[in-house]
Formats: sequence, structure tokens, C-alpha cells
Amino acid sequence: GFFVARFLNNGMPDLSFNSNGKLVIDLSAYNDVAYDIAIQNSGKIIVGGSSIPNFGFNPKLVVIRLNTDGSRDMNFNDNGIFIYSSDSGSGEAAYLLQCYPDDRILIAGNSNGQILLMRLLAEGSLDVSFSTDGWLTEAGQGLSRSKQLKIFNNNSILVSGHTSQTDPISWDYAVFKFDATGNADNSFNGNGKTWLNFAANDYCAGNILLNDGSILMGGYNDSTVLPNTAFINTAGIFNHSYGSNGIKYLKINGTDERIYKLLKQSDHKIIA
Repeated sequence: GFFVARFLNNGMPDLSFNSNGKLVIDLSAYNDVAYDIAIQNSGKIIVGGSSIPNFGFNPKLVVIRLNTDGSRDMNFNDNGIFIYSSDSGSGEAAYLLQCYPDDRILIAGNSNGQILLMRLLAEGSLDVSFSTDGWLTEAGQGLSRSKQLKIFNNNSILVSGHTSQTDPISWDYAVFKFDATGNADNSFNGNGKTWLNFAANDYCAGNILLNDGSILMGGYNDSTVLPNTAFINTAGIFNHSYGSNGIKYLKINGTDERIYKLLKQSDHKIIA
């Protein structure tokens, strides 16, 4: 089941949330998994994930809206829940959430091994002004995974992650850029997408948008099992002179080290 908890700033459970500070939401008889959470300006709580109705079934993308007290907001899509599955039934999930100032909801997830990008109106229906029907998929080299989602500069959208050919599997750092309506931003590497071909699998933890508009990516390589970083310039091109062929390793103790998350502080320093 989905599990949501809220804490006071001293780390204690917030008892005004579902009376005990925590909430479990069972949507199906089988597996429900929550992956991300976001807050609308109204204070409403958006939770995204997937639901598998029964053994052997593929997951469906699920977004739930909660009131500030933890109760389900029945004004959201008429029953508090938005559920999506493609016609192919290949399996979908909502991995990343971002809310716009007007409370629209941007979702990055997965559909049939590809990035799924979807936008909902504030009250939970598909925003058909986005990519004609509210959603799109992006295959990259054939397979793609989203790891970080950003809305910036007049509603431009960045999705960072990794991409691979289907056979053989070899993951590469990747970034996809879209305009506010879900079209590929062709000012970014000519086609709205870029990736860095490098030996072995490089798993992306996300990116930091730097002050000059360039992008710092971070993650790890599974052959050296060390954290690494890469840079993309404002035109969407990887800097191959950075480090070794575009990848710089960060060695702390030298054994089994990974970056899983990047954050930028208000003073522009970066935490990994």
C-alpha cells in the first residue's frame, strides 16, 4: 500500500495528519507503490506511484490527492484518484512529480520501457493542451528511465535519466528537453535530447541546472562502481573534454560508491 507520513519540524509525527501522523492507502488487493510526493500551492498533497491489481497484471499509473489533514480529496478527478494505463497494457508508473504555480501537475514516469511525460489540470483531469492529449512517451535510444524532473524558465521541462539500446543493454546518461506544450525543444542538441555514450552502464541520479544554464549530471558507473559527474552546455551538448571522455570520477574510499541524489543549496553549492 501507499505509505505517507508527515512530521513536525522537530522530527515528531504530526498528529494533525490522519490523527496519528501516517496513512496507508490500499488501492488494490495486490501491490501499490508510492514513488514521489508534491505539494500544490493550495496545500493539497499529491502522491504518485503505481498499482498492480492482481498477480500477473501490469502496473497502472496512479496519482492521489490528499487534503492537508490526510483525508482523500474527493474533488480530485471526482474520487480523489487519477488512474492511467495505455491501450497496450504494457505497464505504467508515476515516478516524479512537479507542481506548477497554478497547481497543474507534471508527471514523469515509465510506459513500456520508455519515459512517460504527462500533465494534469489542478483538479485531476488530463491537460489536453499538453502534447494534444495530455501525455507523451520518449524512447531515447530505445529504452529510457527518468530520474529527475524540472520545470524552469517559462515552463520549459527537463527530464534527466539514462537511456539504452534494447539489445545489448548499455545505459548512458541522458537529458530530454521539452517546451511548455510538450514538444521537443529543438534548440537543445537539435532534437531536444542528448546522451553520452560511454563504456559500461552509467546510472543517472539527476541533474543540477547551473546559473549559466549548463547542466551538471551525477550518478555512477557500474564497472568502476564509483560516483561520477558529467557536464552539458546550454546547447545540449556533452562536454567531452571534461574528465575522461566527458566523465569525471569522484573517489572517496574507492569501493562500491554511488550518487543517488543531487541538490543545490540557496548559496549554489551542491550536495550529493
